[in-house]
Amino acid sequence: MSAAIDAMRGTIERLQRFAGGGGVRLTRVDVPAVIKSAVELIAPALGVDGRPAIDVELALAERLPPVVGHAADLQNVFINLLLNARDAMPDGGTVTIAARRSRDHVVVSVCDQGGGVAPEHLPRLFDPFFTTKAAAGGAGLGLSLAYGLVRAADGDIRAANRAGGGLEITLELPVARKSAQRPPRRRS
Repeated sequence: MSAAIDAMRGTIERLQRFAGGGGVRLTRVDVPAVIKSAVELIAPALGVDGRPAIDVELALAERLPPVVGHAADLQNVFINLLLNARDAMPDGGTVTIAARRSRDHVVVSVCDQGGGVAPEHLPRLFDPFFTTKAAAGGAGLGLSLAYGLVRAADGDIRAANRAGGGLEITLELPVARKSAQRPPRRRS
């Protein structure tokens, strides 16, 4: 938990630099390694407070190319998505995280078996301070933070209700070029 707190602190500092126009240094990130690390870090919290345990299934394509991003930031995104999925399934269930390549992106989907989100709430899901969990103490910052981190890496993130129930969050992260780093992204 200490490592997760330190990683979140670093993420907040990078977001503050980004918001101030100082840019964020993006590097090549191994998505499967980040996902596995996030699952390992958050595993103890997936069955707490007397709740049934949440199972996590990974369907990660082999030999995925590295993406542009920051490993700690992406790890925080996946931790947040896993916690949201846990909260959406108070009676337990399975979260499936799948990753595959699609042309010049790595596409990652995080699917839960919860009740989904009211259709009128989907367009606001990534807005700062918007929450569907106000009664449970949600602040409405997790998905907004995830959106900012993914967009800072020139990626995309979206949410949709699944036909069979539950919510699917999809991230599209750009495949890294051969160079090891990309210069900081400047706000325009």
